[in-house]
Amino acid sequence: MAIPDAGPGGPRRCVYTLLTGGYERLTEQPAAARSTLPFLCLTDDPALRSDSWQIRQVAPCLPRDPVRSQRAMELLPHRLLPDFDLPLDIHNSVLLTAPPEDRFAQLAAGQGLALPAHRCRDRLPNEFLEVSWPGYDDQGRIFEQLNHDQPACPEALAQPPPWTAILLRDHGDARMRRAMELWLAHVLRCSRRDQLSAGIALARRDARDATGEAALHLRAAEAAAEQATRASPEILQSTSWRLLAPLQAWLARHPRLLAGLRRVLRPGQGPAAIGLDQ
Repeated sequence: MAIPDAGPGGPRRCVYTLLTGGYERLTEQPAAARSTLPFLCLTDDPALRSDSWQIRQVAPCLPRDPVRSQRAMELLPHRLLPDFDLPLDIHNSVLLTAPPEDRFAQLAAGQGLALPAHRCRDRLPNEFLEVSWPGYDDQGRIFEQLNHDQPACPEALAQPPPWTAILLRDHGDARMRRAMELWLAHVLRCSRRDQLSAGIALARRDARDATGEAALHLRAAEAAAEQATRASPEILQSTSWRLLAPLQAWLARHPRLLAGLRRVLRPGQGPAAIGLDQ
């Protein structure tokens, strides 16, 4: 059963995107003209103007870390947009080809959250590898996180990672809010690539306290790394890459050599597809 359509006394809906740090241009959304929903762009750029977005100014919580500042705003919409109940978050790289109203039918009553699975990854560890190869984040953090998550939540690692470029949430759902706070705790402590921790946060959203989960994540670091060395060959490989992070970072700056190594290490596979959020 889908959440009822908005009306008098119904849930307040909107579409929003975030643009902070000044490193990309705002994507205009022509579909906004055919929609009855407000389109909000949250930005720290006081000069930003748009034909399709209503501009709202926000202040980064970590001024010297614009990526994690934007993640914090993306993952806590119930604090950032208290005047709405059902916000549809779209990445700036996403262009809507139709009015977004139909998206809200995908959120069933009591579900709290709806987002699609990644189309190009069948298991979460593959996403860790695809993020690490080009050097999208610090190698040590990426594989430390994988080594922590493997013993803590193996069922989440066996699933495809979510595709986080389109995300619909119900602010009134307590389990959703816990999941978002736990997700943010992982992004602040581990890799800033939010797709690596989305599945873990959703799998553990019944945890009583996200702060307690983050503390547990910190205390388990040493023990989890030791366990990983005795785990499956896949995790052992991850540990090896973490120790060789400087070499991998150097390879990331030499794409031709890296492509040749990938062909040797992964025979029969073509280039990996990259999601829009990368």
